[in-house]
Amino acid sequence: MLIMAEGRNKTEKQYFGSFQDQHGKYVIRFVTGLETDPVGMLKALQKAWNKNELSKYIPGYEENMNISEILSPMLDMAGKHIERLKEYYDALGISWGDVDCNPMTDVSEVLKELEVFGK
Repeated sequence: MLIMAEGRNKTEKQYFGSFQDQHGKYVIRFVTGLETDPVGMLKALQKAWNKNELSKYIPGYEENMNISEILSPMLDMAGKHIERLKEYYDALGISWGDVDCNPMTDVSEVLKELEVFGK
């Protein structure tokens, strides 16, 4: 996970560092910089991402590489995990999308729309 936050990121680093410590399976990196405006923050984030961030996670990654074949086998399982997460929140009485629903993602909806998951 690549995070860009306003200013020096002190509070964000503490929060997400704690999250990483508790859940261990995430790799959280921060974009350094002192940008405080949205455009400057986006540019810094794009610059950091373009430094082959994916090469740390995908062996042999190159910028012009098609990674869909690498990711395809994982999409069905990812969609199933999201559906289980929705069921979990439903059992707790928390509506999907509510502020208390965290973590939350609509990636499964995108996968369904692309006919990758839930065919």
